[in-house]
Amino acid sequence: MLVAGRAGIFPAALYDPGVARSLGGFPLVLPGATTVWALAALAACATAACATGTGQAAGGGDVEPGTGGHTAAGSGGSAPATGGGPATTGAGGDGGGGAGLAAQACPSGAFVVGVDDDGLLICRPVQADLQAALDAGCAIHAGWRDSCTGCTAAPSRWGRVDGQTCDPGVGNTNTCATTTLGAASVSLFGLNTGGDVDDNDKLYFGFGCSAPAASPAPGPCADGEAAIGIAPDGSTQCQALAPTATGWVAEHCELHVGWRDSCGSCGLVPTRWGRVGDQTCQNGLGTTNTCTNASLGGEGVQLFGLNPGGDVNDDDKFYFGLHCAPPVAGTTSADETCPDGSYVTGVDEAGKLICDALAPVVASVFEQQCNLYLGWRDSCTGCTTAPSRWGRVRSGGCDNGLGSTNTCTTATLGTATLHLFGLNTGGDVNDDDKFHFGWSCQ
Repeated sequence: MLVAGRAGIFPAALYDPGVARSLGGFPLVLPGATTVWALAALAACATAACATGTGQAAGGGDVEPGTGGHTAAGSGGSAPATGGGPATTGAGGDGGGGAGLAAQACPSGAFVVGVDDDGLLICRPVQADLQAALDAGCAIHAGWRDSCTGCTAAPSRWGRVDGQTCDPGVGNTNTCATTTLGAASVSLFGLNTGGDVDDNDKLYFGFGCSAPAASPAPGPCADGEAAIGIAPDGSTQCQALAPTATGWVAEHCELHVGWRDSCGSCGLVPTRWGRVGDQTCQNGLGTTNTCTNASLGGEGVQLFGLNPGGDVNDDDKFYFGLHCAPPVAGTTSADETCPDGSYVTGVDEAGKLICDALAPVVASVFEQQCNLYLGWRDSCTGCTTAPSRWGRVRSGGCDNGLGSTNTCTTATLGTATLHLFGLNTGGDVNDDDKFHFGWSCQ
């Protein structure tokens, strides 16, 4: 367990609980949570002797010192003395929010989920909650249509997969199966095309994220929530993390897809490519590529349509990459409620809430933990066998899992520099070839 004061973050084991309580900070041990020390008195110890009977800096009034006492100012209310001097109630001042709490802050990456009876903030890391939200809330759509050179019609075969579910959509030989790729168990959507794939075939790709809207709820915060406010009575107001996390990815991240002929194990950039996000799509290069919005299973999906430039065989390479705009970090102060997209991480010396944007933490989790899996297998009409060639890519890296001519490269497409996984099929692609797609943030 870690504790935090204005002097830094320290292992709780370094502190004697009896001394801690006399100084105004006592760690509450909760599973999965980090307790923050309210160490206003420790700051005072830097400038004054911590004699027996020192008054606690909890209120806004002055403490009239008695034997062993000293003067300390708080953020509002009364300041009881524990020594010989009587406590008097001061005017309190404006104070703001924070329920008159002493200045304290969560460790980096953790957010407030409650306040204990001693006025100490209870903090919890949110990375695991964000992984779960992006795993279930982000999805890949993939599809195919024949005789569609430059057409904007919807795919005749398609499916959808996220980190928790898979839908084979339309196509009687499409499949959903869970398989082990490397050390990960991944749910894969398998797409069979309906015939030989050449320049008049269109391959469709979509990427989007969403989560059910959630209203603020009284604390203490449940798993998957963090505090967005602390009322004057010390009660917390909690908000789900998932809508904020998936909303940021939907607005700032895109899937890039491309193709190149005569590229067995080559590290060259695609000659045809485009990018697609939750509400965006752009054809980067390729006169017959398209962007369209299609209704797939009752859901409106933004799709990038890629036409290869000729017959697809073992020297053709398909490229996949993820890219996000950089997050905007922001720390603000608030009286009782943080602005949208921010959650409570502490209380400042003026008694106001410290609010930090969730976006930088979301971006870090997405960059390192969220992987798009791609694969291929020949002679697999309707089969659920694992791909014979596969790899994975995330915005922070790329791994070739299986396939001697597959590649991982870094390329600049338009204004984005990103990691690209290049998948080479093992022969001529027709209706018995299966393309695999998976998503995992675990």
